[in-house]
Amino acid sequence: MLVACLQLTFMTLKSELFDICKALAAEVPGWQFDSSGQFMNRTLKHTDLIVDPGFHFHADVSCSLTPWAKLDNKRVGKLYKRFTGMHRWTLGINFALEDDAYSVHNANRVTSIYHEKIEVGQLSSGLHPWPASFIVKSQAENYLRRVLADGIVFLEQYFNFSSEEQLLRSLPTTYRWGPLGMSNRGDPGSFLEEQDGLVLCLAALLQGDFSFVERYASDEFKTKFPKRNELKGIVAALPEFRKMYAETGSVFE
Repeated sequence: MLVACLQLTFMTLKSELFDICKALAAEVPGWQFDSSGQFMNRTLKHTDLIVDPGFHFHADVSCSLTPWAKLDNKRVGKLYKRFTGMHRWTLGINFALEDDAYSVHNANRVTSIYHEKIEVGQLSSGLHPWPASFIVKSQAENYLRRVLADGIVFLEQYFNFSSEEQLLRSLPTTYRWGPLGMSNRGDPGSFLEEQDGLVLCLAALLQGDFSFVERYASDEFKTKFPKRNELKGIVAALPEFRKMYAETGSVFE
């Protein structure tokens, strides 16, 4: 009986938070909230804009949150899937790197939403005060409204949506807008690492900038983490892309 009750409350919390998000999205022209748990804007034909609260629902009738703002360019995504076999958004902005209100160093940042406030003895085996980073469902609307608004601001600060060409040509290589421009590890935030590096190479391909891919793949181009193995496949396909681009002005048939 207890398990069934918890499962019901778990599903109720999820559906109620999703209903809140649907109502919030309806307040902002062009935005909607879909079943994946993300705010979406599909106004542009070439790129979807995403504000993801990062819902992770748990059996204790709570959900944790890790907000991101993302964009998903359809042509970059098509190339990314060709070389990796997977779909991935184009680039994403981690709220925790952009605003002190979401920083992991801020003890008052919102980390979890509970259906209702529970007895402190239920939080763990010991007694602890209700954490400042926990909120309950009745407080969720204001928080999620701020997440959507901040996500839109981050997208507008980082990306040029005047055209697809301008968007791909001006993709950022570093975190520029955070108070410190630093990652959670204390390193300068970079979009040149790992999967993000692949994305920048694919965006360059779409612009006919094959030399960027060659520079990025070279030993002289240093990254903190090893470059992805899929980069070798991209480099191997450069002759094919060069020929196609010279003939048609596109890397797609």
